[in-house]
Amino acid sequence: MHFNAEDFHVLRQVQTHSIHQRQHKVSVADFMDVAAWQAQPALRLLFPHILKGQDILSVVDGFIVAHQCGRAIIFAIGAHVIKCGLSPLLIDMMRRGWLQWFGVQFDWTPHWV
Repeated sequence: MHFNAEDFHVLRQVQTHSIHQRQHKVSVADFMDVAAWQAQPALRLLFPHILKGQDILSVVDGFIVAHQCGRAIIFAIGAHVIKCGLSPLLIDMMRRGWLQWFGVQFDWTPHWV
């Protein structure tokens, strides 16, 4: 398919804004610190206080019960789990054998990398 410069005239109407000047809902300071999580016995204090970060605590309680009963833990998540900075926790849980599998929506990719 061939395009001419005239085909893109509508792009003249696009307004751009510097990433440095726009407001953000999430900052790196809001993310969970895995090293602190490993050193701190009060896990509940380390979850992000943004978006749905606090709601994950009820999931954690379910994980603990399942793990104690020898059950497999299968976790389905949306992109906001990654956006909230919880990817280090998921990785650590897989490494420790707590999380056997997790599925995600396709839109998670930009938040993971």
